[in-house]
Amino acid sequence: MKILKLELPTNNLKQTERFYNDVLELNACDVSSDSLCYEIGHSVLRFTEKAGESGAYHFAFNIPSNKIKEALHWIASKLDLLKK
Repeated sequence: MKILKLELPTNNLKQTERFYNDVLELNACDVSSDSLCYEIGHSVLRFTEKAGESGAYHFAFNIPSNKIKEALHWIASKLDLLKK
């Protein structure tokens, strides 16, 4: 399944923007006072500011199978990963 557009609420738009810009090194394609948007592959990911939102979301980005080691090394340099 290809997700073409996904919109998720966030209770802290600035913190969400810092994570996607600084940690994942993605560039927002659209930023306003109450939302921000990223184009990732064929998908558009939009975060909208929602006061009081406390939910956490889990989704994944596909990585080509021949790039798993490089991807793990890259993300481990930015975040603490859970060990198996």
